[in-house]
Amino acid sequence: KVLRLEKAGVRAPTAEQERILGAARTAVAEADAAREAKRRRELAWEADPAHPKNAGLTEAFLRVRALKPTTQDVSAGSLLTSGATARSATSTAQAVSTSAALRPATDDELHAARWKALKSLKKKGYARLDTSLGPLNLEIRCDVAPRTAENFLGLCAKGAYDGCAFHRVVAGFVAQTGDTTTGDGTGGRSLWGDGKKPFADEFDSRLTHDARGVLAMANSGGQRDTNRSQFYVTFAPCRHLDNTHTVFGRVVGGLTTLDALESVAVDAADDHRPTAPVTLLKATVFVDPVPEADALFETQVRDAIRARRGEDVVAGRPSGDEASTKTRPKLLTGTTATAGGASSSSIVMRRPSEEADTAGGRRPTWGSSSSSSSSSSKPLSGKTPGGGHTASTVGKYLKKRSRP
Repeated sequence: KVLRLEKAGVRAPTAEQERILGAARTAVAEADAAREAKRRRELAWEADPAHPKNAGLTEAFLRVRALKPTTQDVSAGSLLTSGATARSATSTAQAVSTSAALRPATDDELHAARWKALKSLKKKGYARLDTSLGPLNLEIRCDVAPRTAENFLGLCAKGAYDGCAFHRVVAGFVAQTGDTTTGDGTGGRSLWGDGKKPFADEFDSRLTHDARGVLAMANSGGQRDTNRSQFYVTFAPCRHLDNTHTVFGRVVGGLTTLDALESVAVDAADDHRPTAPVTLLKATVFVDPVPEADALFETQVRDAIRARRGEDVVAGRPSGDEASTKTRPKLLTGTTATAGGASSSSIVMRRPSEEADTAGGRRPTWGSSSSSSSSSSKPLSGKTPGGGHTASTVGKYLKKRSRP
């Protein structure tokens, strides 16, 4: 090494310089290792189901999030980037970026894709509320209000509603319960924990306060998007609550229990609180489509990632360019006869089947000309001697084909 440095005209480093250089390399390596360890610690919570930030998230959701899918993977056609390229082009304070790669999907975007999968199943959930006055059987509309349905069924399954009191009963109006924290109607916690904001409303014209026994979410004094865990059951139609409170189900059994609940004595001065406690003893889930929707969601995202990487989604099925070339007509360069016997280059559109026919010595049947290939024969107007259409007539052909 010293001889090579001397031949190049460079003095060999001294022992002291080697020591300093070695110490600097060691310090850089230690700093890199510490930085990587810190990054791993910060990201460790993403895969830990017991972490408070992951409250209410299913294992399938955590597995999908670990894949780092892009916005297009979870929502076809959503080509969203981080914006780094645009920022670097307009600000000298930003690092130069020339890549327009798609950004990873956020948790909200992953949730939206899950709930879309849940709606696509078109299945309902079913649960029973055992109260101190008798049972109430409920139908939950997962196919219309998937976010609210998952919250309710999830809280029922984990026992959050067990022991909750009916803190407000107004005859001819509603019976309200579901305060899982304070029990007096001032609290509540959604499936996704205290650290998450109240979740958004889901309004749909198919679900309204149009009958007795409608199941809907209570919120913070009619304020939009303030749903947590409290809900109510109607005793009569309440159409003035439409598009203010999210309807997500109805009572399908236990109407005698509903009658008994409406007739309990209450203290009107204390916000219609029952004078004798009426308790929701236990909530039981019979049918929950959420796990099936999770499996569908995970499969869809994994297939989208494989398709983006050019891998086969189904065994034996072509992917990427191979699949597209089997169905897309090819544009080939050909020659077209012009006045005076001259020829000009043109674009010829042929299907793959035509190429095989031509190669085998057979005339193509699609767009073929009745003229011979002799020099004295002229091709039909807008067509080439080879049987394909020129670029000037492709549009006319497709327009004609698109008519009923």
